[in-house]
Amino acid sequence: MKYALFAFALGFLTAGLAPIPALAATSNASFAVSVTVQAGCQVSAPIAALGVYTTAGSSATSAVSVTCTVPTPYNVSQSAGRTTGVTGMTTGLASASLDHALLPHSGHNNKWGWVAGTDTVARNDSGSVQPHAVFARTAEAEVAALGAFADTITTTVTY
Repeated sequence: MKYALFAFALGFLTAGLAPIPALAATSNASFAVSVTVQAGCQVSAPIAALGVYTTAGSSATSAVSVTCTVPTPYNVSQSAGRTTGVTGMTTGLASASLDHALLPHSGHNNKWGWVAGTDTVARNDSGSVQPHAVFARTAEAEVAALGAFADTITTTVTY
């Protein structure tokens, strides 16, 4: 009898310690995800240092870098700087200047300007950095005042 009571108590305790499956409920919701890709461009333009001027003129090459979202057609233009037209670097004096030109091609045949479709560079972006060479040169045999000449050119990307 003691053995039967002991077996009953042990069975009762074992049944009470057995795991009970948990009951769970779920609920679901759906939502939409959307994105709009807009055209955008970034531009960087380093210094074009022309060095020391001689009567033979001086020249330098630099590169304007453009990165746009794909596919974005764009146009790169160069401002006139502090002078009228695309040429002319000045010193601190308004009367002292030294002609210079910015050119998009090494053939030095067309000045780089700001009129889209006329004297600018047009491209479609591939999604990576696109370099655009800038060939800068001063005029030859120009009589110039002594001193350091500089100008500030603004590169604009229109897209």
